[in-house]
Amino acid sequence: MAWRIREHVLSGEIDNRVKGRIRGVLHLAGSPNPITLDLEGNAHPDLAGSSIRFRNPRATEASLEGFPREQTGRAGDITASHRVKDLLVSTEEFLAMSEEERSTAYRWANCLYLEWYSPQSCRVVMEGIGYEIEWVEGPLWQISEDDLREQAGRTDDAMEEFLENVAGALADSESSGPSETDEVIPPEEAAADAEADRMDLLNDRILRRVEKEGPSEWDRIHEEEAARLRKERGEPDPTPLTPEEEAVRAEWIEETNAAAREAAEEVQADSWKDEEPPEHPLALECKEFALALRKQDILPKNASDEHPLWEIANGALFASGKLAGALNGCLDGEEWPPDPLTAPSVLVFLKKARHFLQDALRGLDSADEENLLSLQWRTDTRTRLTAILDGTEQLIQEARRSLTNPED
Repeated sequence: MAWRIREHVLSGEIDNRVKGRIRGVLHLAGSPNPITLDLEGNAHPDLAGSSIRFRNPRATEASLEGFPREQTGRAGDITASHRVKDLLVSTEEFLAMSEEERSTAYRWANCLYLEWYSPQSCRVVMEGIGYEIEWVEGPLWQISEDDLREQAGRTDDAMEEFLENVAGALADSESSGPSETDEVIPPEEAAADAEADRMDLLNDRILRRVEKEGPSEWDRIHEEEAARLRKERGEPDPTPLTPEEEAVRAEWIEETNAAAREAAEEVQADSWKDEEPPEHPLALECKEFALALRKQDILPKNASDEHPLWEIANGALFASGKLAGALNGCLDGEEWPPDPLTAPSVLVFLKKARHFLQDALRGLDSADEENLLSLQWRTDTRTRLTAILDGTEQLIQEARRSLTNPED
């Protein structure tokens, strides 16, 4: 689990005057109980050896239920000079501009970035734009290049451990499902799962670095992280293409682009019909259910993503996207169950949808424990979620059979 608390921190202090130790306190808007920090490690050079106070003039109240107020563990990236894009329009305006494919207005701004890894809360991130910062004292010492490399290595190790825990939780969730208690996964499906896990790990590493180094460095970061992952797994470097292979690749790219242009022209020619693309009934049911949750005005506006009601809503929404990716193409001239060639990738999407639906049900369990909303609402929601999950499970079995019994 990753906690992001930037909107709810009212004020705080970070103290790295003692080398190798970061202490601090964070005051939450609307809460009498502050968060205390006692972390191993050092800040970036701009804050190393120093103590600062800060205040967030735009803090919003939140309960942050389940978030321990005493935080220990390892420091990640802690700096007051992190560069981020700061939108100059409201969230509603940004969404409207995105739908209309209009460019959005933003500026580059410095950001107070606090990240740590704790046994209490896994990973916690506070990314504060527009915070008022006051220097208390320091620097009392200067961080060396060796210290920086050591800190970066510890941060990478902590991130790796966090990602492994997330992957382990996903695997535990998958293995607890009824489909895998007494059934062997076909090798093709296992290979697709492994490749999906590999790409998830690679993307997580890339995105984490892009957050710090900026999107303009994407190509370099991608190349470095791909090489790092190959080295860790003992995989060979990609063999350079021969001139003949380069020519074939260029021809394939041109054919693909031509097909894409032709498809776009067909879509444009048919746009006057104002027809929505077909949606699979289960994907449509999950999407409508997720959207209905948002229209009911039941989601607490200042709560974190870990609030039970948000877990239900987000789980259903994310599941609907995975179901659409797995199923909607089957309505466009493709048969079901999918053929053995496409079944592994379809199964990856379906199993991720199942994971998100199970997350939603766990949120509903917490809602039951806390007696949130009415019993009738919780009962109706559980009935719909369970029906969508059962339908997903049935499709997983059908897609899997196309691998185990391709002639059926």
